[in-house]
Amino acid sequence: APSFGNKREHRPQHHRNRLDYRRRGGSFRTWEAWQAILGRGYEHQTQVDAAMGGVVEALEQLALLDNTIIIYTADHGGTLCSNGELVDKGWLMVEETVRIPMALNWPGHIPAGKTSDKLVSNLDLVPTVLEATGAEMNQPQDGRSLLGLAQAPDETPWPDDIIFEHHGHSDAVYFQPLPRPGNSQF
Repeated sequence: APSFGNKREHRPQHHRNRLDYRRRGGSFRTWEAWQAILGRGYEHQTQVDAAMGGVVEALEQLALLDNTIIIYTADHGGTLCSNGELVDKGWLMVEETVRIPMALNWPGHIPAGKTSDKLVSNLDLVPTVLEATGAEMNQPQDGRSLLGLAQAPDETPWPDDIIFEHHGHSDAVYFQPLPRPGNSQF
């Protein structure tokens, strides 16, 4: 994990508080001690990927793959072994929790091999499915359909900013800017 050695003094105060709490609890402190835990995390990811492969195979066998949009993503990433002993999810707002992969596959509608580094949100999933199915929502949507971005990433206008919220783990309120892509320091 490239960010495992990030220095504590460069972290927002609520990260430093979390690190202090974990260290008082006798958490692992060295990269070597974390490696087995990270290996278990990779095993879990491999298991999920294999299960998704089974779904795709079943769709293929049933001749449904060409008529199915597949959206593969998660609700958040994890901080496992990142940023110097952090283990959690959304509330720490680090790159590992907010920059998660998403893949769309829809033969005949989304060209294979297109990529984009635009910032998207899970709020964009409902408008995407609505557009793909031709359904309409008669209420305002916070997200936007990803189909244009998936079909023509370089030609589709897209905002440069995104907002994240997390309401959990404590009553404290923290404001934290997210670093720009390529900069994992705050």
